[in-house]
Amino acid sequence: MICDDLWVYESIKEGGDKKRPSFDEHCKAHGHNITLDDINPDGKDLSMLYETFGKTHDFRKVYRDQGYVIVYPL
Repeated sequence: MICDDLWVYESIKEGGDKKRPSFDEHCKAHGHNITLDDINPDGKDLSMLYETFGKTHDFRKVYRDQGYVIVYPL
């Protein structure tokens, strides 16, 4: 399974990863009127994914593009 848009769950609103802009900075630079709070208002992280699949699957984070989590059976 591949989960897209890892940055939504790991993004820091301001001053995140210096190699790429934060979600909010990216949207502002591209003229999008949306913020991280709009799409992830509860500040959810990946804990549900780990709780659900952690005993039977392994995880690999890929930070290309907006990031992916690859979940594969042990």
